[in-house]
Amino acid sequence: MRKPCIREQLQLNRTELTPLPGREQAVCMAVHTGEVIVGTIGTDPRRIALAVDDTTQIVEHLLRLAEPVAITLSDTTGQLVRGAMRLGGIGPLRGPGTTIPQTAYKVLGRAPQPAALGWQGRRVRRVFVGREREMATLHALLAQVENGYGQVVGIAGEPGIGKSRLLYEFRQQVRHTPCTYLAGRYVSYGQATPYLPRLDLLQQACGLTESDATDGVSTKVRLSLRAVGMEPEEWGPYIFRVLGREDGTAPLDTLSPQALRARTFEALLQMQLRASHQRPLLLEVEDVHWIDPTSEEWLVTLVERLAGAPLLLLLSYRAGYQPAWMGKSYATQLALQRLTTNECRHIVRAVLQARSVSEDLVQTIEAKGEGNPFFLEELAQAVVEQGDAHPTLVLPETVQAVLATRLDRLPPEAKAAFMPRSCIASKANCCSAKP
Repeated sequence: MRKPCIREQLQLNRTELTPLPGREQAVCMAVHTGEVIVGTIGTDPRRIALAVDDTTQIVEHLLRLAEPVAITLSDTTGQLVRGAMRLGGIGPLRGPGTTIPQTAYKVLGRAPQPAALGWQGRRVRRVFVGREREMATLHALLAQVENGYGQVVGIAGEPGIGKSRLLYEFRQQVRHTPCTYLAGRYVSYGQATPYLPRLDLLQQACGLTESDATDGVSTKVRLSLRAVGMEPEEWGPYIFRVLGREDGTAPLDTLSPQALRARTFEALLQMQLRASHQRPLLLEVEDVHWIDPTSEEWLVTLVERLAGAPLLLLLSYRAGYQPAWMGKSYATQLALQRLTTNECRHIVRAVLQARSVSEDLVQTIEAKGEGNPFFLEELAQAVVEQGDAHPTLVLPETVQAVLATRLDRLPPEAKAAFMPRSCIASKANCCSAKP
């Protein structure tokens, strides 16, 4: 079942949050992305952690502009979510006696067609190189799926190496193929939420939108079940429960947790397997390294059952994750390697286009990019936006975030080699709220 977001939970608990009878508690929320220094206070094992930096101060300034039950973003965060959210400008961010070089935005809602790609961000990538072998493998496996032989593909690699980009390009190439393509992804903060990417896949399969009322959701789910030959009265309650709907789920209250999970798995699996026999089905699930235990069990069950179905399961994950299903004869893993020197130069020149840039700067970008296509494009784009007059090449926010993620995964002893004692520098989305 989908857990409500913070704003939805506040609405559900507004009675408990109201301090005085007849008055409702209004909560403002603000988000800024930046580096923080996290240290600990005292030597007690239960000591608390403290985050100190300009990042937290900017969030406090954002809260001064926030409206009740609204979410306010800094310019930095706004740039990172612009493809997925609709934003409205509020104005420059001001501190006591000064203007902070940030613009504040209000979240108006989701974009009509949210970007399904983590790499897409604020601009579309310009060039795709160096993955000819992997792309040929995907098309060869799709041909087997079209002949009724199910396949599972794992795409592994370090952050920024091009896992999402490879899937995007494959999706573009098969968009005119007579097949159904559904996409979902795991997120780092979703490991306590079962069925999180399955929810995305289910909403797409049923044609659900954010604006659907309860009656609209019920109608679409029932029609989708009938379309694949499943009885809505029998299977609908399990689907409604996954969608976080209470209507029609009362019969499930008598089931044990084990029976409820097994029947929910079967409902989801039957929808996919039956749909694939009507039309080849491609299921894309990204960032599986963040999978929750319930979803991993569901995914293993799906892999066990897809061999005789025209279904292609595409999974991406970071290097180091060990899938439980890779021993299957119909499982393939594509480990993405860093780009060659010529491929790196192709990307850099494509981003710079006809801009006159010294050869030394091009080589600097290539060296800093280390064969990582995401790094290369972001660094080259930073030159386009900042100009090449800077004595040093400043790392863009997105590259800093990936590097900080690498540092965060290091053990404490290794971190100490990079940072002051008892302090950890981390890239974070700093969130705050006030009543």
